[in-house]
Amino acid sequence: MIRLYGIPIQIHPLLWIVLAGSVLTGFILEMLVLFGVVIIHELGHVAAASSFRWRVKAIRLLPFGGVAEVEENGNMPAWQELLVVLAGPAQNLLMVLVAMLCRSIGWWSVGWSEYFIEVNLLIGLFNLLPILPLDGGKLLQTILSIWMPYYQTLHATFTVSLLLGSMMIAVSLGIWNAQGIDLNLLLIGMFLVASNWSDYRNLSYIFIRFLMSREIRKTKRHRQGVTTTPIIVSAQATVQQVVKLLKREQHHVIYICNEQGKITQALPEQRVIATYLSGNEQQVRAKRRYIRYNKRKLSERRI
Repeated sequence: MIRLYGIPIQIHPLLWIVLAGSVLTGFILEMLVLFGVVIIHELGHVAAASSFRWRVKAIRLLPFGGVAEVEENGNMPAWQELLVVLAGPAQNLLMVLVAMLCRSIGWWSVGWSEYFIEVNLLIGLFNLLPILPLDGGKLLQTILSIWMPYYQTLHATFTVSLLLGSMMIAVSLGIWNAQGIDLNLLLIGMFLVASNWSDYRNLSYIFIRFLMSREIRKTKRHRQGVTTTPIIVSAQATVQQVVKLLKREQHHVIYICNEQGKITQALPEQRVIATYLSGNEQQVRAKRRYIRYNKRKLSERRI
């Protein structure tokens, strides 16, 4: 396996096919430039994540770009996640500025610099589309999670990603124009839709991991001092309904009211989460299924 600074680099099988095709068609130099730009883009994510002591697992190179995989999943401060996500496109912007400088002082030809700038703009702007696991999708998810309950944030971002991915497929098929099928866009759209549909079907397991990680986050936040945000629910509310109201950037106390609107009980969120995770046999089975699923696929979050 290829490693860079001790981080494994995993290459998708389809990318090997693309690389082979570039060799056969004589576009090997262009492909190497694209390959290098993607690596630098992902190293921007890795450098930012490492600076916050996130655990970087691997860099995966895909036919349309790459993703850096880390073990954190909604349990780190939103401002850190924003900086980690933006660090990738920042590398593309930096490379554009370097290309312009090299052209101005005569080190690079006009044609070569324009091609290099075009590649960086293409990768940087494409990654800003609000579709998971692209940078834009992660930005949307992080920003929404600041104001919305985390469960609703997951549901909303997966839904948006599926809709936009489906629109990408429709555009590639020429539904709104007569230019014919765009095979590259079609493959990218299909990959994004399949990836998000798989994650959407397992949304409850992703949410369980978020809940399981809140205890670690709570200890760190309490050392620095934290403001408690109340959640007021009726006595008829289920534990499942209550945990779906939790927000990633806040610590909650749950107040239970009777039919007259008087508070009858106050519970820390840890007690409610523990009840949800281990309350009945069905939830225990869901935890076990999630752990098996997590070992197979969700042990890393895509940036």
